Amino acid sequence: MMNNELRPYEEYVDTRDVWHGKLPKHWDCVKLGMKFRERRTKVSDKEFMPLSVTKNGIVPQLSTAAKSNDGDNRKLVKQGDFVINSRSDRKGSSGLSNYNGSVSLINIVLQPYEVNSKYAHYLFKSNSFIEEFYRNGRGIVADLWTTRFYEMRNIYIPIPSLPEQDQIVKYLDNKLAKINKFIKAKKKLIAALKEQKQAIINQAVTKGFDSKVRMKPSGIEWLGDIPEHWTMVQLKRLVKTVKTGGTPSGADEKYFEPIGFNWFTPSDFNDELYLSNSNRQLSNVGKSEVNIFPQGTVMMIGIGATMGKISISEKKCSCNQQINAILCSENIIPEFLVYFMRAVRTHIFAIAKYTTLPILNQEETKKIMVPSIPCEEQKKIVLKINESVAVYDAGIKKIEHEIGLVLEYKSSLVSEVVTGKVDVQHVFIEKPKKVGRDESDIDEELTYGGETDIEEGDE
Repeated sequence: MMNNELRPYEEYVDTRDVWHGKLPKHWDCVKLGMKFRERRTKVSDKEFMPLSVTKNGIVPQLSTAAKSNDGDNRKLVKQGDFVINSRSDRKGSSGLSNYNGSVSLINIVLQPYEVNSKYAHYLFKSNSFIEEFYRNGRGIVADLWTTRFYEMRNIYIPIPSLPEQDQIVKYLDNKLAKINKFIKAKKKLIAALKEQKQAIINQAVTKGFDSKVRMKPSGIEWLGDIPEHWTMVQLKRLVKTVKTGGTPSGADEKYFEPIGFNWFTPSDFNDELYLSNSNRQLSNVGKSEVNIFPQGTVMMIGIGATMGKISISEKKCSCNQQINAILCSENIIPEFLVYFMRAVRTHIFAIAKYTTLPILNQEETKKIMVPSIPCEEQKKIVLKINESVAVYDAGIKKIEHEIGLVLEYKSSLVSEVVTGKVDVQHVFIEKPKKVGRDESDIDEELTYGGETDIEEGDE
């Protein structure tokens, strides 16, 4: 997708590498190692602030980060360095650091040499470079693929003159600021719709839809009154069992295949009521090493910042050990349970155990207090909820589609500019307005892929 105000350069030449295609004749095409040095200084997180390398950029270490006990064995990062996670299961986790600090050894720290660091940021965050970076790595299976500096330093990268790099940065900063502002406004609208939707659900699963029904104290302070004929009981009284999943032993590719058996992990959960297809799927060999759960199993994340996220499996499935699998009995229907659990998610954290992360195991899950009401009433409540929230769901999906189109345009624009497919040297750039932080262009969560959730284990 090409911006209407842009046009190609007048003359191009073929380059040695295909990932960026032809380049403007006056641009250089050099090995990455000629413009970036690897910073390998070992430091302690006691002296240098621990940082997390995420898809949204480099940030102070997240509470959800996978932490090791070896805090004295980390890599130094200085402001202006570019840091990239070398592992394929953290694909796209990288960014220009605005901090002095330290990162885990799995990351590569690059020190720019005679390169505008922000230009490097845009170049290395482009989808085409991300794919080329991992193409140059190695490993036994796609999800456990690693690229080292000695491999990436031989990647040929496009390098315009420093004044041209400066202009590219100014142009992209300006354009992305406007795009980010648009996306932020749309996301605020989505948040408002979700809040209104959740209010309907909360009312339905804690008070019912009959405004004339007599109420009584629930005996739970935060819940307040409930319909007189409802009873609050521990979850274990309404379900068959609560189990957990597992991971096949070892990382051999024989356990996984592109189209196989669903194996859910926390990254598969969103706001949908049902879980359909997992990102990673098991082969028959992998399937033989894990617990298998029936269709209609309620899956709830039991650890970390996403603890309490919950959905229903559409078909037979498996899951990893971070998920609690709840098998409902005839006393409670899965949809009602999911809606109720989502309504009280913040209170679930209160009963979790804490080490570095909140953990809700099977025993704690069984102790969660839930309403015991006739199944026919549960079905009516679920039906009424689905009817009531349909208009909100439609509105949310429409806005998400709009955001998706804008993000595609943004990704394409960045790639075209940093690889010289369009010329921005003579484009007039408005002086940035003085705005508050919430309207600025430095919103990493919106800058490249629209990823707003931090993955469990990001370093």
